[in-house]
Amino acid sequence: MDEWVPVAPRRQIDYDALRLNEPYDVDRRPPDYVTEDRDPYSLIYTSKKLSLDPKIVVNTRVIIVGASETGLSCIEKLICSPYRHFRRLTLIDPFGLPGTLPTNLLRNEFFGLKTGGKASSSNTFADYVKRIGVKNWVTVVCGSVTKIDR
Repeated sequence: MDEWVPVAPRRQIDYDALRLNEPYDVDRRPPDYVTEDRDPYSLIYTSKKLSLDPKIVVNTRVIIVGASETGLSCIEKLICSPYRHFRRLTLIDPFGLPGTLPTNLLRNEFFGLKTGGKASSSNTFADYVKRIGVKNWVTVVCGSVTKIDR
């Protein structure tokens, strides 16, 4: 797995927000196969250049506290680097990765997670985390940090 690099997924254009329902917009509408929902997938790649070039292996322990969008975007930047390989990435969060716990309306209300609508931010970000494949590259610890001992 050291030579493989995850590819960050591209965002799909929201054609509903463009409001292409007017008669003069018929030519601008995309075909149906572009707008239909598909199962999300992950993509990792390697190339001859990446397999022959030496990677910088970082054995330093990197601990990220909190599975918020900020913490997970930091992890994404670390694991999507084609020339560095971080071996000891750890994520600490009381609830684990987004989308791993079953839905609980009381918990979502208490922690301010929005529900309803087409897709809430937490749902789309949970899909994004699955598509990057964070579980393959990061050790996830369900818990909270009480003390830092250097």
